[in-house]
Order: sequence, then C-alpha cells, then structure tokens
Amino acid sequence: MKKDVGKQILLKVGELLKKDGYKNITMRNVALSCNLAVSNIYNYFSSKEEMINVYFYHQWLLILSRIKKRLESDSKVLMIINDEL
Repeated sequence: MKKDVGKQILLKVGELLKKDGYKNITMRNVALSCNLAVSNIYNYFSSKEEMINVYFYHQWLLILSRIKKRLESDSKVLMIINDEL
C-alpha cells in the first residue's frame, strides 16, 4: 500500500509541475492534492527537492525504457549504434 501512495504522490507531482511550475509546488499542496495529511507526505519524501528529483528520475527511466524497446525492435538502428561504439 505504501508503494501505491508513493506512486500517487509522484503522479500528482507531474500534474502540478505541468499546471503550476516548479516554484509553485509545495509539500503542502502536493499532500492536499493527494488527500494526505501534510505530515504524512514526509514519510515518503524528506523535501520538495527530493520529491521532484524522484519524479524526474522515474520519468528518465521511462524514457530510457522506451528508447531501449525502440532500438530492440529496429535492428538497423541497433547495428548503426554498435558500429559507432
């Protein structure tokens, strides 16, 4: 269950970043948007910076995963890359 709440928080962070921008995100507004007590959000993230860093880390992993799938499905691109290495 804790993992699901962490995911919910990160999804909300993404929404709030798009809507309000980095400067306007607070631990308080993320917690309230997730229907969590403000103190509860600190069980998941120690600061706004950590929360946003984890969000972008997960986004980066998603991008890398998509690139990897694309490369694996396109042998020409993979051969070109391997030749360059």
